[in-house]
Amino acid sequence: MQQLDAKALFQKYQAGQCSPEELAVVENWLTFGEAGKLNLTEQELDEDLLELRQRAARVTRGRIVIWPRVIGAAAAVAAIVFGIWFYEVASSRKAPRNDVVVNDIAPGRNGATITLANGKVIQLSDAKSGVVVGGEEGLVYNDGTEVGLLRSSREALGSSRNASRNDDQPNPSSLRGGTTKQSPLEMTASTAKGQTYQFTLPDGTRVWLNADSKLSFPSQFIGKERKILLDGEGYFEVAKNMAKPFIVQTDKQEVTVLGTHFNINSYANEGSTKTTLLEGSVRISRHPDDRSDLLNSTDKRSLPAVRDDVVLKPNQQSIIAGNKPISITNVDVNEAVAWKNNKFVFDETDIRYIMRMVARWYNVEVIYTGTIPDEKFWGSVSRYENVSEVLKSLEQTGKIKFKIEGRRIYVSP
Repeated sequence: MQQLDAKALFQKYQAGQCSPEELAVVENWLTFGEAGKLNLTEQELDEDLLELRQRAARVTRGRIVIWPRVIGAAAAVAAIVFGIWFYEVASSRKAPRNDVVVNDIAPGRNGATITLANGKVIQLSDAKSGVVVGGEEGLVYNDGTEVGLLRSSREALGSSRNASRNDDQPNPSSLRGGTTKQSPLEMTASTAKGQTYQFTLPDGTRVWLNADSKLSFPSQFIGKERKILLDGEGYFEVAKNMAKPFIVQTDKQEVTVLGTHFNINSYANEGSTKTTLLEGSVRISRHPDDRSDLLNSTDKRSLPAVRDDVVLKPNQQSIIAGNKPISITNVDVNEAVAWKNNKFVFDETDIRYIMRMVARWYNVEVIYTGTIPDEKFWGSVSRYENVSEVLKSLEQTGKIKFKIEGRRIYVSP
């Protein structure tokens, strides 16, 4: 069967002979494409164009439009073809200077710290992707390289343990559900803006921390439960232990599981706490402090019946927001865990939510000027890209503009 390759489409594109559907195909290649070789049969191209028409019928103007086959095909565009033709297309358009591109910002990267109760800070390598907490023996990177011994840190704590504890560190009894003669070391893993890291806890549970997040846990899980504290966002793959529940506590809720995969988004500036379940089962309980605030409301007549506990099934998400009951909705879990897979995925997402994600990952300040339109966006962009690629994709809608000055991004209509 006759093959229709990228070069032929780019030639039509340069000559201004593409149909609207073909134009959208090419521009999606340019926006989201990667290196490799692309060859589509006429039937495959027709399928792409048909799917595009169907999406166009239900997607309003002002959203980023991409679709499965084109993204898959774009990953096969030849480096030489893509490089030559992208340059020629850009030159033929004679695009003016773009401050978004000129003042570009690199994406975030691996990086984190571990802080012990005595204040000692262990800086984790940005050349590694994760660390394993080895109980009393120490810390090792997930490639087997040693980080440092916790045993020496325990000796350094010594008699200063009680004096060093403060409100920012987890209470050992709350972490373990009990006490022992030799208490586990308390530690807090932290990622700054523009950082992400993976942590394997002493029980084998794996946690991916998103940017600007904290995770507090003991060097050993002793007692009847495994309890940790989360501030920010984390994806969890919990090691199964039917006799010892795993509990994740945030400022508004407790999530109790025996072994499962789920994501928690509990950033303070999001205004809500979202828990998304991929597999297994989890119980969501409103945090006692959050519950007491509701029950002590001065206007109890306007207070809804508080739904304190819910159980999630796979592909469901719970939301705790203000004084509203805990809500449950069916969701596409791929959007919730996209960050863990190094992607930005938008699905009916407003610009302010998107820019909060951008601010955390690229470590930038976002400033809004003018009246920002109430538009919804959908699409996908790699988190490995410089910020300009994300912003240019959003600008293609014609509804929003960006300007970069230093580490500030100005958003305007």
